Amino acid sequence: MPRRLPLLLLAALAAVLPAAAQSTTPLKRPEVHGFIGVSRAWDDEGYIGTGPSAGFGVGTRLTRRLGVEGEYTFFRHRRDFGFGGVYKGNAHLFSGNALLHFSPDGKVQPFLLIGAGGQSYQGNGPGFAWNCGAGVKAYLNDHLFLRPEVRLSSGGYNRKPFQPEPPISTIRFQFGVGYRW
Repeated sequence: MPRRLPLLLLAALAAVLPAAAQSTTPLKRPEVHGFIGVSRAWDDEGYIGTGPSAGFGVGTRLTRRLGVEGEYTFFRHRRDFGFGGVYKGNAHLFSGNALLHFSPDGKVQPFLLIGAGGQSYQGNGPGFAWNCGAGVKAYLNDHLFLRPEVRLSSGGYNRKPFQPEPPISTIRFQFGVGYRW
């Protein structure tokens, strides 16, 4: 028996036992949610407008506190410069997110979120994007929940291969409704 085997077994137990000790009630219960909101956008030259955002996601809990989800968000912006014209655009953001829930057994569950994925802008792209935020899942019953949140995101895009453009960054205020099986 190699000398490292006992250390590997001890490390495996130390990693697995805390997860096994957690309650399994919320595990393996998929969630779906949809949301609408408003976004404010910036690029490398400053503020470029405000507009609507909308999207949907699918996720599940890995432990009582830790969840994962895949999400799609569409946002649009528009800014009127008067005689200088109107600047407008839209983007599609796809991301995989990790959520940390703070009161996992309560009817109101605050959470923090961080994720990464890709973003296309004005039909160009995709480029790497990240997002982070905070929100609350307020359960109306065992299945239905409300999900207000605020998000920050930033993502680049490519006009041509190997020609990245400056990132488009947003702050979004969103209100969603979800269902947990």
